[in-house]
Amino acid sequence: MLQRIQLVLLVAIVLFMGAMVWRSQAAQTASRDEMASLRGEITRLAGVISARPVAAADEPPPRLDRYASWSTSFETAQDGRATSHLADELAVLAPADSTAVLQHLFASNSLSGAVRLQVLDAFTVHGGKSNALLILHLGMLNGGRDACRWARSYLRSYAWRIFTTDEEALAWCTANAADPIQSVLERSTAAFLEQLEQSDAETSFALLATIDPLVLSKYGTNHVRDSVQHGLIQWMNRHAAEWDDYLCRRAAGEAVHFGMEKYALPPPVRAYFARPASVRR
Repeated sequence: MLQRIQLVLLVAIVLFMGAMVWRSQAAQTASRDEMASLRGEITRLAGVISARPVAAADEPPPRLDRYASWSTSFETAQDGRATSHLADELAVLAPADSTAVLQHLFASNSLSGAVRLQVLDAFTVHGGKSNALLILHLGMLNGGRDACRWARSYLRSYAWRIFTTDEEALAWCTANAADPIQSVLERSTAAFLEQLEQSDAETSFALLATIDPLVLSKYGTNHVRDSVQHGLIQWMNRHAAEWDDYLCRRAAGEAVHFGMEKYALPPPVRAYFARPASVRR
């Protein structure tokens, strides 16, 4: 009986080992077949790739399709509202992308004068985009007469100075357009305060009008804002005694405009706030 059991076990072990050997050989055969198939596929793909023609060296880059798309969108816009909407869409692109698109559109003269003004406005509204100076520079260079004058007038909001000619505005913009607006305002602050001391009262108040509070709030560092307020207080304290009621009233308006503390103002200007509202006007 024991011999029969041993014989059965021996047969079972032999069968099991045979099955394992068979499965191993089958797996190796399948693996060889798969590798052969894979090598064949790689060879086929290599042949397809090598058969494709190489693009010509002077073939236009794919991004020109994007420029053409914007150009077509502006050209086919039905009215001013549609082009204004397109300008707003363009202004929310990444600064590098929107600048590149507008460089192409302005240089190609594919935008009308009115549309160029809409584009400039979209990039400068509410304090302006971070690449506003680059876009204004494009307007000065390739925008046409109206866009150039519009850009010149708005450059004052970053330069804090009065440009008397287009050439003067273009020279300033060329020197500053590539820099971050925060850095530009740092330089503008120093030049503004120096010019403020060298100008008569009327010119000084005209200079104050060039400072856009939205630009100052959005891009002015704490140092810039503090320097402006401190400089204005010093300027008022030095000259307020010479001003008539009209100039004191204007100074009080500028103090409110720049959020200056009333207690720091010179007495002739501070006294203006003590008057009834009906008398201040």
